[in-house]
Amino acid sequence: MGRHALPDVGRGRPNRGRRRDLAFRYEKQIRLAGRDEAIVAVELDSDIYAVTRDGLPDIRVLDDAAQEVPYVLEKVTVERKEPRRKPVKSFIESLREKPGNRIEVQVRLEEAATSADGFTIVTPQRNFERTVTVLGSRDGQSWQTLVSSAVIFDYSRYLDVSHYDVPLPENDCRQYRLVIEEVTLDRPSPLSELTRRFRGDTEVERLEQTQVRRETFRIDRLKFWRTVIEQRVAGEKKKWYGNLDWEQVAANDNAKTTVIEVPTRREPLTGLQIETASRNFSRRAEIQTAEQRSGKTRWRAIGHGRITRIQFRDFRREQLLIRFDETRRSRYRIVIFNDDNPPLQITGIRAQGSIYRVVFLAQPDKEYRLVYGAPTVEAPRYDAAAVLGPLRSVGEPVVAELGPQTQLAEAPAEDSILRFRDLVNSVPVLATIIVVLAAALGWALYRASRRIDSLPPD
Repeated sequence: MGRHALPDVGRGRPNRGRRRDLAFRYEKQIRLAGRDEAIVAVELDSDIYAVTRDGLPDIRVLDDAAQEVPYVLEKVTVERKEPRRKPVKSFIESLREKPGNRIEVQVRLEEAATSADGFTIVTPQRNFERTVTVLGSRDGQSWQTLVSSAVIFDYSRYLDVSHYDVPLPENDCRQYRLVIEEVTLDRPSPLSELTRRFRGDTEVERLEQTQVRRETFRIDRLKFWRTVIEQRVAGEKKKWYGNLDWEQVAANDNAKTTVIEVPTRREPLTGLQIETASRNFSRRAEIQTAEQRSGKTRWRAIGHGRITRIQFRDFRREQLLIRFDETRRSRYRIVIFNDDNPPLQITGIRAQGSIYRVVFLAQPDKEYRLVYGAPTVEAPRYDAAAVLGPLRSVGEPVVAELGPQTQLAEAPAEDSILRFRDLVNSVPVLATIIVVLAAALGWALYRASRRIDSLPPD
């Protein structure tokens, strides 16, 4: 395709105040698989995000005659099925104490109830760990082991971590036996009684007694459930923008935090995920972005969360993604609050974000390119959405790929608009401007008063 001059997009339009010199800095060829008329969708990539402005107003689609092609900018969505737990009605038939400090609870599902995928033990107990074995039967005569030694626990004394669910394998049982181990435990009291005997001023005997508290595991109720798949729900599609460069910032030891600085290419991010070799932790974390004010960099929190990795026997729980509202910034900070724990061993950072694409109607035997990166151009106003809407009912758009980035004009190191904005927001500069304007006004008033005094009297 030959190189063409960029079009005057204001030609033939009544909006005469619109800027006509677009000065796009970059372009990418749009690679179409066919030459027929089709609705085409092109996903934006990190090259484009890195040099475009917030809101993406500085993007245009051009054909091989350098004519502007109307398009729709949209966020990519995906249809997904969401699982939901549906209660399964049941009742307790019996409870028996068994040798070895165990109890056996026998449960029957109601006649009209579906089979169960699992159950939850509801208990007021805290700071415990128990094992549960589950047997199932279709007729109440022959029993088979469904789950052997599942662990339920509450570790709130150490972490905000608990687990009360016991998933079951696929089964058609109507009765279940739950065998819970170590239902009664003797725990030493944290307080002890100290007795001291003296003869005169001399201590002759000291006796320390620790109270033992007997703790019995109590079950408030059992909730059986089955997982069902709800109808499809449309949601935003997310993308991993790959492993990022990162740097750990030296922090004050008294702060008890780990601070990680992460540069990006201004993708529309919605979360940052840490990768770590550490295990068994649960800590608060915060995402911050850099803002320039009065010539200084300030960090503002945009997201909070808790990062967790618990690995204990067969139990696994992991949540390492910290979410925030969609943001496009060139630098982020992850602040992990360690409290009195040792710092985590960070091995990598990943970024998750939204996906945007341009959708347009491609004509037969034409070639197209995407130009972008104009510093001051306004967002276009097309009727493409009204035109493409009815056409989209015939099927999904044809996905096209982008070629390598080509530079059209020299990109300044820093946008002049941003430099001017930072300059105006600078307190010393504003003070200087006010002083100069006040001096100029005073001088003008002085000259005016001199001219009035020099006028002849009437």
